[in-house]
Amino acid sequence: MNLWESGAIIEYLVDKYDTAGKISYPSSSSQKYKLIQWLHFQVSGQGPYFGQKAWFSNFHSEKNITSAIERYGNEIKRVVGVIDAALKSNGTGWLVGDKCTYADISFVPWNALIGPFLLGEEETKKLMEANPEFKKWHDSLVARPAIKKVLEAKAAKAQKH
Repeated sequence: MNLWESGAIIEYLVDKYDTAGKISYPSSSSQKYKLIQWLHFQVSGQGPYFGQKAWFSNFHSEKNITSAIERYGNEIKRVVGVIDAALKSNGTGWLVGDKCTYADISFVPWNALIGPFLLGEEETKKLMEANPEFKKWHDSLVARPAIKKVLEAKAAKAQKH
């Protein structure tokens, strides 16, 4: 099977390989659809907005396109605020249910770039202070051994290039 959309790939991998439900919930559970909801928010909200901020701040040939940089910077703040509010509402430290799921993990790659690459250190510090549940959640995600290993490997590879 050939899949090319990240959300579809994640759903396929979870359905195929997480049969024990370590990072998901069973199909019979209403939690399954909440997982899908958060994955869709990641692929339709976080990914595109964070990606556009990265593009206009770091790669676009025209510099100082402040309207685009501000717009996508504000979208990063909005997305983080939505997650922070959801984490407060859920009260478990996770987006869905009472465990770390693929929905939580799907946000890690872009969240890991907020500081130096997307907003800068000072603005990121303010964002984290304003969204403490988000910060605690993100810190707990990147401290997980498997995620930490992947982020370290990614950083090492980036230094080579």
